[in-house]
Amino acid sequence: KNLFDCDKQVSAIEIGLEDVRQSDDVQGKISSLMGSDYLLKNRFQQNKALFSTLQTEKLWAFVLLIFILVVATFNIIGALTMLIIEKKKDIVTLSNIGADGNFIRRIFMTEGLLITFIGALIGLALGLLFCFLQMKFAFVKFAEGFVTDAYPMDIQAKDFLFILLSVFCIGVIAAWFPVRFFTKKNALDKFRLEV
Repeated sequence: KNLFDCDKQVSAIEIGLEDVRQSDDVQGKISSLMGSDYLLKNRFQQNKALFSTLQTEKLWAFVLLIFILVVATFNIIGALTMLIIEKKKDIVTLSNIGADGNFIRRIFMTEGLLITFIGALIGLALGLLFCFLQMKFAFVKFAEGFVTDAYPMDIQAKDFLFILLSVFCIGVIAAWFPVRFFTKKNALDKFRLEV
């Protein structure tokens, strides 16, 4: 007001709410009281670019996670392949005492799923810890001029569940390929000849 010498005019009024989730309701009520002569914007409308960027970052973070999981899939495939090759004698022994291919397949599938599940739990625990630390201490900060000083975190159970399901699905596929390949009948017969 002092800069433009407008003592009797107001260019903007800011209203703070204790519960941000009520902003749409409050905006609607104020808009109906004030009429169409006034422009009302909530925090999300004022900073549309920022919130749109945050949503896009969330999507790309998930795409990056999937890419990392695909790379980790090769580790699971390699680990199970090495385990199966290492346990050739045990596989032949199990086969000789009457274990069929399905039984042997279940053993190694369980091993692959255990690797996947334990890795997923450790990863989710570390991710959750990082989120809590960011919320508490704000390690990742924005530059000056943003609405918020630190990178905002919103922990949602559905995101963690979606990540866990994605990891589990990729882990099942990663375990299935080597187990299926090495526990076929002709592979078991080849193991017998090698042992």
